[in-house]
Amino acid sequence: MAVVVVDSGKLVSSAFVIRGDRAFTVHCPSQSTGYALFAEFSLTSGTAPWNRLLEGDGSGLAFCVASGAGNVVGIVPIPPTSFGRLAVTSGPSSPMSFTILEVPR
Repeated sequence: MAVVVVDSGKLVSSAFVIRGDRAFTVHCPSQSTGYALFAEFSLTSGTAPWNRLLEGDGSGLAFCVASGAGNVVGIVPIPPTSFGRLAVTSGPSSPMSFTILEVPR
């Protein structure tokens, strides 16, 4: 389990490390404004470049983990690496905490 934070006015969370061979869930807090949540991954621990996860259908569209005002759970079925972070489309007015849980096989 990991808890990551998107600080006030920011668009990305702190970096986190997961097992790269397991799906994971993202538990999203309730927010008064809606946002879309995306997962970004790096090849090395906590360093750029960060690449946004795309849909697996070849469309080239970003994979939306969750959207709305919160109190939802999104899932990332196949993480491409072990080094991730979350990105939101709207910077929060106060820090937002997200809980990440690996899905057991």
